[in-house]
Amino acid sequence: MPATNIHAWESCSLQTLAGGLVAALLLAAPLASADPGDTLGLSWQGRGGAGAAAAGVKNFAAAYYNPANLGFAAGPGGSISFLQVISELEPSKAGASEGGFIEAGVLLPLLAMDGVAPVWMGLAVLTPATGFYEIDLYDDVEPAYPLFSSRERRLLLSAAAGTKLFDFLALGAGFEMLPTVKTDVNLDLADPEGHNELHVVVGYRLSPTAGLTLHPMDQLKIGLSYRGENRTWLDLPVEVQAGGIHLEALVNAQVYYVPHRVNAGVEWAFSHELAVEADLSWHHFTGFSHPAAEVSLLDNEGADTLGSTVSPVSFNDVFTPSVAVRYKPTFGEFTAGYRYFPSLVDDQTGITNVLHSDHHTIATGGRLTLAEGEGRPARFLLAYSAFVDYMPKTRVFKEEILVGNPGYPSLVYGGARYGFSLGLEVEY
Repeated sequence: MPATNIHAWESCSLQTLAGGLVAALLLAAPLASADPGDTLGLSWQGRGGAGAAAAGVKNFAAAYYNPANLGFAAGPGGSISFLQVISELEPSKAGASEGGFIEAGVLLPLLAMDGVAPVWMGLAVLTPATGFYEIDLYDDVEPAYPLFSSRERRLLLSAAAGTKLFDFLALGAGFEMLPTVKTDVNLDLADPEGHNELHVVVGYRLSPTAGLTLHPMDQLKIGLSYRGENRTWLDLPVEVQAGGIHLEALVNAQVYYVPHRVNAGVEWAFSHELAVEADLSWHHFTGFSHPAAEVSLLDNEGADTLGSTVSPVSFNDVFTPSVAVRYKPTFGEFTAGYRYFPSLVDDQTGITNVLHSDHHTIATGGRLTLAEGEGRPARFLLAYSAFVDYMPKTRVFKEEILVGNPGYPSLVYGGARYGFSLGLEVEY
């Protein structure tokens, strides 16, 4: 660093240095998000049925929706698809996610012996086409969609095993994985040969999934599933030496959040070709923290001199109903569904601008047989899905003068997101 710049560091005030440091630290501030499995869906059947999947979905995506359904698998198989998401939500700078995703899944027997009920394993993976996860900059007063942010663009991995204990009962259990990030930063801004160090550890955390499926009669299936809460916190300690000034700072942010979810579904088959499923899911979003980073600037005694706190936002638990119709002719399978997702937050009349209101999802999906061999052959299928996630336009007014707040004096948000997928499946 040139000498003139060193002198500038030595002569600057602590407040100026603190402001610059905080601005730099915020570049690492991630925005928390919900589970991509909830917002984007998994497989042509789960996505095409708008998430009504607790009772009737028994492909690889059952590892996510209800592991017990794996016990009713007819045979092994695999799938790979490409999903494209387009966002037309307002305001355009609110960080609504869009782009391409790659989805893959397998369904395999883990244990199959004479006299023993087979144990089936399902693995579901959904990842952005350009990487495993993303981190963006958002301040706590910037407009942001907590469920549709770019933090939705992260790896989803669900694995589970299920078995049919009796003709009328199947059980299953597994896990969902979240990545974790730990970082340490040490900088010497005054000495070009000083001690500069960055240490990053990327790990993972697991949350449990479990399910039970009842099949008391040919026409009726009842599915119950549970997914445990999972969250990842980013703790970023920073030490800075600058011309005799020593600063310590700490950035805390909730990187990812998956709420407790309890899901119940009932499927009724009118015939071998036609069935209807209705689901009701409870999401524990009360544990959701504000999607922004909190920065502390510490003095020599470890006390916070900055006093930066994230503005509080109350998130609500919600019940989300969904319904799907399934049709299975000889040449393929088709589904269509609808889901209603109520608002997670009350109207943003205060300083924060967390954008969410009641939204509606309409979806469809299917697969067509491309080729089929003889005997016990491999069956190749073309799978597709499409959805529209619509949020009616909403205008909120601030209740006090907030000059400089992006949502003042009023804020309009809403619109739609569109998604479609295309892929190949193989069954044996």
